[in-house]
Amino acid sequence: YIYTHLMGSIQPPKIELENPHQNWQKIWKYINHKSLSSNQKCLWFKIVHNIYPTNERLYRTNRRLDPNCSFCHQVENVEHRFIKCSKTQKSWKLLLELLAIVSRRKKNYENSITTPGRRSLSKTEVWFLGQYIEYIHTQYPHTDPREFAAIINRKRCNNEIP
Repeated sequence: YIYTHLMGSIQPPKIELENPHQNWQKIWKYINHKSLSSNQKCLWFKIVHNIYPTNERLYRTNRRLDPNCSFCHQVENVEHRFIKCSKTQKSWKLLLELLAIVSRRKKNYENSITTPGRRSLSKTEVWFLGQYIEYIHTQYPHTDPREFAAIINRKRCNNEIP
């Protein structure tokens, strides 16, 4: 009874209230997926909660003089950093191709990750997304799709892909 009472009084996270159209059950499941490392889970958590330290965020908190991307000079937010920056687009395209190969079908992964009604991602698909996010986080703006492919290939050879 006490547990039920306490759990009933907990408010959902602010991000859920601000984005009620997202499938939060799926998102939390992916963030806590067992195929992700602790570092990858932490990165996903920061991205989802909009606390990832992009240049735009650092600028708003007076820890950076410029909110723009150091590479292409567009405002650097999370979407820009991981998907839209010209420096990461080739790696993003490679990731989508790898995911299509893994799932053996063409998919629109940008929308299927959080859209209600879509099938859940497999353990391997979540693993690929985790590898991509960690790669962009550690290598940006020096990303290279060939390097990302080489990392994935090394992990495949070492049987690290779930």
